[in-house]
Amino acid sequence: LFVFTSDNGADLQGLPNIGAVPQSSDGVITRFRGKKGTPWEGGTREPMIVAWPGRVPTGATSDALVSQVDLYATLAAVVAHDLDPREAVDSQSVLPALTQGATGVVRASDLVYKRKADLLLRRGELKLHTSDSDFADTGDRFGDNLDFDDLVADRFFDLATDLGEQSDL
Repeated sequence: LFVFTSDNGADLQGLPNIGAVPQSSDGVITRFRGKKGTPWEGGTREPMIVAWPGRVPTGATSDALVSQVDLYATLAAVVAHDLDPREAVDSQSVLPALTQGATGVVRASDLVYKRKADLLLRRGELKLHTSDSDFADTGDRFGDNLDFDDLVADRFFDLATDLGEQSDL
């Protein structure tokens, strides 16, 4: 069993430490701010568990930062499929993190997360919160488009020193 997480469960309060971060409840269980579905680390850091006998060492862990969109390119690499340059343009193979225990940044580009009016940009440990100042929420969780001309930089954090996103730089 490969437990893939970004914090290795270091500050779980009395819970069994299997290396994964449980559902955060706005700092109650972990030091992360926010909960699932929010733009904070408590809403975007989720464990990934992988079992692959013979390729992923039993008990291995990695703190590599990946996104769900990376699954496409990673699975293509597993089956040795060459992706067309127009195919899965946001996806990057993170196979080294799975099979070799690579840690830290394994992506060559930034991570982007969008939900409603929020757009997060992540480069390494730096995280920028932006929002569309005149966003019209139609109730479609991911379908509403942002007006990039109206994006406002709301908050900026260095997660290397402020994982709880408390000090806006």
